[in-house]
Amino acid sequence: MRYPLVRCGSRAWLMFLPMLIHFLRLVTNFGDLDLLLPLSVVVAFTLWRSESRAAAAAFLGALVLCLATLAVLKLTLLSCGATWRLLVRSPSGHVGGSTIVYGTIALVLATHTPRVLRPLWLGGWVALVALVATSRVVLHMHSEAEVVIGLAIGLAAFSIFAWRYVGRPHPRVNPLALGFALSLTSVVAYGSQSSAELWLKDWVALLRLHTGICWRDAETTRFAAPLPPLAGNPARGDAASESGTP
Repeated sequence: MRYPLVRCGSRAWLMFLPMLIHFLRLVTNFGDLDLLLPLSVVVAFTLWRSESRAAAAAFLGALVLCLATLAVLKLTLLSCGATWRLLVRSPSGHVGGSTIVYGTIALVLATHTPRVLRPLWLGGWVALVALVATSRVVLHMHSEAEVVIGLAIGLAAFSIFAWRYVGRPHPRVNPLALGFALSLTSVVAYGSQSSAELWLKDWVALLRLHTGICWRDAETTRFAAPLPPLAGNPARGDAASESGTP
C-alpha cells in the first residue's frame, strides 16, 4: 500500500502487454520475404517503365546483393556459429530486406513528390525499419547483434542503389499510381509466411550431414532442431563406438 501508483502502473502495463505483442507481430510481418519480394517487383517494374532500365537494374542488383549476403551469413553461422563460439546465429533478414526495399520506395517517392513531403517518406522509412527491428528483438526472433548486422547489410545495399540513383535525371513517375500498386500488393501479400528460413535450415542439415562440416557443433539454436550425429565416428564418442558394437 505504500506505492499504489507503482502497483497501478504495473497492472496497467500487464494489461497493455498483450496488445503490444500483438502489434509487434503485425509489424514484423512487413519484413517477411513473401511481402518484400512482390513489392520489389512493383518497384523494379515502375523504375523500368517510367525511368530507365539502369535504375531498375541498380535496384535489383542491390537487392540481390543484400539477400545473397544475408543467406550466406545465415548458412555459415547456423552451421558453424556455435563451433566458433559466436553469439550471432542468424542475421535478421527481415530488417535487412526492409531496409533496402522500403528505403528504395521512400527514395523514389521523395524524388517524385514535392519537397515538403520528402521528410514524410524518409521518416516513415526510418520508423518502419525501427519498428521491424524492435519487433524481432522483443518477439525473441533475433538478438540485438543479429538485428544490427541485418540493418548494416540493408543500409549498405541501399547506399549502393542511392549512389547510382540520386543526382541523375529522372523521368516523371506517377507517385499516386506507384502508391496504389504498392498498397494493393501489400493487401494481397501481407501475412504470408515465407519458407526461406526452413530452406536454409534444410541446407544446413544437408551440409553438416554430407560434408561433416562443423560436426562438433551440436545444433541447439532456436532456429534449427538437433541434427543426428554421423554414425560410426569414434572421435565424437558415439555410444556405438564406446561400447565397441559394429
